[in-house]
Amino acid sequence: MRIVIGTRGSPLALAQANWISQRLLEISDSVEIEIKVIKTRGDQILNLPVEKIGDKGVFIKELETALQNRDIDLAVHSAKDLPAEIPEELILGAFPEREDPYDVLIAENNEKLETLPLKSVIGTSALRRQSQLLNFRPDLKIELLRGNVETRIRKLDEGKYSGIILAKAGLNRLGIKRGTPISRTIMLPSPAQGALAVEMRRNDTEILAITTHLNDGKTSLCVQAERSFLTEMQGGCQLPLGAIAELRGSMLFMEGFIGSPDGKNLIRKSLEGEALKPIELGKKLASLILSRGGSEIRNALS
Repeated sequence: MRIVIGTRGSPLALAQANWISQRLLEISDSVEIEIKVIKTRGDQILNLPVEKIGDKGVFIKELETALQNRDIDLAVHSAKDLPAEIPEELILGAFPEREDPYDVLIAENNEKLETLPLKSVIGTSALRRQSQLLNFRPDLKIELLRGNVETRIRKLDEGKYSGIILAKAGLNRLGIKRGTPISRTIMLPSPAQGALAVEMRRNDTEILAITTHLNDGKTSLCVQAERSFLTEMQGGCQLPLGAIAELRGSMLFMEGFIGSPDGKNLIRKSLEGEALKPIELGKKLASLILSRGGSEIRNALS
């Protein structure tokens, strides 16, 4: 069987696609893999924040079109880039074992967020990070930072920022050992951050039979809960929100937040529910946050 994997062209995206390719080859010795690079709108426009370009789909739409046109058989995404809904004829066939879901600060002398000098300039393109940063440190100055991981680090090293915020998962996958972890009490990740999603055509049963072996049950439960939260919040790049779910025995513990871009208004709540009902838990947490003032924040940004 020949399988064409579609991916974005950044070093991180290619590392992720190659990792999936290797897992598929381990599952079946009768599989032949080709990796096809597809440029997305989000990759082409780097001088604007993502929320100004479009919604979360700016990093996946072209890949989904390639799937629909049968130019590729699988698309490998960072699960956090997926919009709340995907086309009906497509399916998320697997969520492999999750990497570290949290964010790190990369700064000179391995400074922590708590010890950065007053009015330090922090580079990020995510409203989620901006909201939580300013809620914790209102003195910080947030400036736009786009580009792949290596480009962002280079801009920091050139002295354009006091520090930058990156996902720990991306650094791990690229073998980059830099950054100081940011406590989850300060910053919750984007829903599904650190997880990969393998998207495919719903009716490709033979390929689905192979990709199912990539799925990690624990990761799948947590990502389902977080994506359910995202759906219920009607969230995208325009909303500063985050969520994380953790499997604790037979229960799922989940935290989520929504905030204003300036960080002055931030609502964060947590809930616990049955592990086998992740979608229900995500909806309940979103409803709780919306009922406690989150709907006002959301409506003001819509």
